Amino acid sequence: MTYPAADGVGRTFAGIRELPVPSTVVGAYAEQRTALVMDDGSTLTQPLVAALRADGWRVEVVGLPDGIATSVEADSVRSLRTWEAEELARVVTAGRLDLVVQMAAAAGQNWSDAARRLGHTVLVAKQTQPALKAAAAAGGRAAFVAVTQMDGASGYRGGGTGSALLGGVSGLVKTLAIETPEIFARTVDFAPGMDAPTVAARFLGEIQDLATGIADVAHDADGRRTVVPSAEAPAVHVTPVPEISTRDLLVVTGGARGITADCLEALVTARPAGLLLLGRSEVSADPGWALGLEGAALKGTIAKRIAATGEKPTPRGVEAVYREVTGSREIQANLARLRATGATVEYVTVDITDAEAVTRALAPYAARVTGVVHGAGVLADRLIADKTQEEVAKVLGTKIVGLGNVLDALRGTAALRHLVFFSSVAGFFGNRGQSDYAVANEALNRLAVRLKHELPSARVTSVNWGAWDGGMVTDDLRRMFASRGVELVPVETGAGIFAEQFTAARGHDTVIVAGPLKPLSAAPADGAAPPVSLLVDRTLADIAAETVLADHAIGGRRVLPATAALGALVNTTETATGKPVTEVSGFRVFKGVVLDGDGSGNGADADAGNDGQARGAGRLRLFMEPGQATAPGSVDVLASAVDDAGRSRPAYGGVLGTDPTAGRPADRPDLVRAAREADRTDAAHLYRDGTLFHGPTLRGIRGILAADERLLLIGARLGDTRPARGAYHGRFHSPVLADLMLQAALVWVRRFRNRACLPMEIARARYFAELPTDQEFLIAVENIVAGPAGITCSVTALDREGRVLQVMEGVSVVEDPQLEGKFGPAERTGAATVTV
Repeated sequence: MTYPAADGVGRTFAGIRELPVPSTVVGAYAEQRTALVMDDGSTLTQPLVAALRADGWRVEVVGLPDGIATSVEADSVRSLRTWEAEELARVVTAGRLDLVVQMAAAAGQNWSDAARRLGHTVLVAKQTQPALKAAAAAGGRAAFVAVTQMDGASGYRGGGTGSALLGGVSGLVKTLAIETPEIFARTVDFAPGMDAPTVAARFLGEIQDLATGIADVAHDADGRRTVVPSAEAPAVHVTPVPEISTRDLLVVTGGARGITADCLEALVTARPAGLLLLGRSEVSADPGWALGLEGAALKGTIAKRIAATGEKPTPRGVEAVYREVTGSREIQANLARLRATGATVEYVTVDITDAEAVTRALAPYAARVTGVVHGAGVLADRLIADKTQEEVAKVLGTKIVGLGNVLDALRGTAALRHLVFFSSVAGFFGNRGQSDYAVANEALNRLAVRLKHELPSARVTSVNWGAWDGGMVTDDLRRMFASRGVELVPVETGAGIFAEQFTAARGHDTVIVAGPLKPLSAAPADGAAPPVSLLVDRTLADIAAETVLADHAIGGRRVLPATAALGALVNTTETATGKPVTEVSGFRVFKGVVLDGDGSGNGADADAGNDGQARGAGRLRLFMEPGQATAPGSVDVLASAVDDAGRSRPAYGGVLGTDPTAGRPADRPDLVRAAREADRTDAAHLYRDGTLFHGPTLRGIRGILAADERLLLIGARLGDTRPARGAYHGRFHSPVLADLMLQAALVWVRRFRNRACLPMEIARARYFAELPTDQEFLIAVENIVAGPAGITCSVTALDREGRVLQVMEGVSVVEDPQLEGKFGPAERTGAATVTV
């Protein structure tokens, strides 16, 4: 199936990305802090309340109506009797508020109850927003955190016992983050069955997370993950999904008007399936007085007819009649063009939010229905602060309750093979002024995954549409989107994408973004260097269990690689500032960190000279403050190793720059030429003869291309293992691949001074591009200055065309006689503990 292509418009899939353990901000919240927990009666409420109180929080609990509150010990416990906004405003009184925990983890919610609860979350955000903004303005963090219990993957695995619809709360959270960026906003999903202590500990880690730009985080026993756009479709189900054909009858909500009608025309032009369109509007022929009239002429005639009855014509009254006439015209025109394709098309007038009416309307057709296209939706755009309960209920009622009524009416009689929902990027990304619409569409996304899990042989797809170039998009909106670089979806292109979703190839698409992969709202401004000093804790337990640590052992003791320590500084700086680190100056290894696996407690530093007092699981505490360097956007970072007893000492430090304006150095054709003219010798022996101590995951030096005291040129290739799920990576920095650059310096020292050594300082590192994973690149050791106890040199990484990728200048390599004999094969046994 072909359709007109459009620049920047395509199909993207919802995927899952594994996340590292969060780095936590020490003292993120005020010393005297208050949390409000909206209790939905789920089993998660009690451990979360207990964890907050144990962490020094004053905790106020408000139970939702219908007697569903959990029995908890808190500083204050109140219950709502109704779901009304007025009572919520009375119970949630104005006062200090640093954290709102919106529980949305209850199981077994039906359509109406889920919509009511989701609507209530919007009202909670509205009611608590002023207090949270005040707390943020006073200093410290203020947060709104929703908690779900679906499947440990934010509902994207499809299993679990929690309500998939309640996952729609994520749309509220993402919109809140856009409308009030000063508030930390996140949805946290926990897999069913996780034990209470683990849930509590991970929740505290989330609310203190240094990263503020992640909206959805999910946990299970194996770790932490988030939802991201992906160019690749998820793994295909084994069960085949049939294509649509003339034997199919699709129930379509909202299909007689707007873009849904355009989509249906493209579909039945290719495959003339039967269509049963549901809509609220009555369809009738034009009254005689309206024939031939349009626009202002039609409105003028309507005003005159109203005045003739003795009533005063008002703009609202005129508009109501105008919409009735023009709506009926649009429906009749759409029905005519759909029937012109040869498809069988019927229109039934029914309000899909009326369950009984829907059941009656569908009864004559139910046995023949094979699919549902849910295109109905209404908008009531306002900021969260201005939302009304009636508007929210209308938006959610159409999208959620309306769909539920249709599916319930077909349950038990129809054999549904095709379920396609019109969702929106307003839900996938959040959108300013559309919190309720975002909630409704996110609920459809999570529901689609759940239904696909339950109906693997059916086509179940939620299409998150971008803004279409038609319909309600005015010239002003077009200009606004153009200024943000957001492409609009041409009608023919969008309709073609929709029709293509019914082919066999697209049978297993579940949640897709159709259009540009950009939010409709302007993203918050990039972060900046910390305006004040910041303390951040990073666990070392995540990397202690990694094979790369076992492969970086000296004398049997696991030493944190200097490039992993540098990676911790880079990763933390990028998380804090929202900008990639492009330069590091003055990086030093003071004492380093040893993860001692032999249980002896003797310990060893990076230079094998530690006296080894305290051991424990360990962490790094990073002190960050705006840099004193002249480079803009620089951050001074000092990392201290801290053991379980709280004892610490400086381990690493440096100044990290985030200025992207630094120019790329000139290409190095001389090095490429030297590599081509060289007699390459295999370098595998370097990992056996005591030159290098590194184990298999770090053995990437493959060949010696040139070797004299002025230049050592090496060919390197290694796959990037991304230890600790990328917690030690930066935008350009890889701790695994960068280690090869330092290994090259060790090779020079062994070859020309015959001594064992370790790197201790990098005067300056500059990043221009990523080092290639599992592809050969060149490493050059140059500008060698020998001293009595080691050397300094520069190390350059470049691709095979001579393009400079990264440069380390002033690399200080220190020789140590105690290291001789310790550069043996790495051992991979023993539980790691940190020696500080």
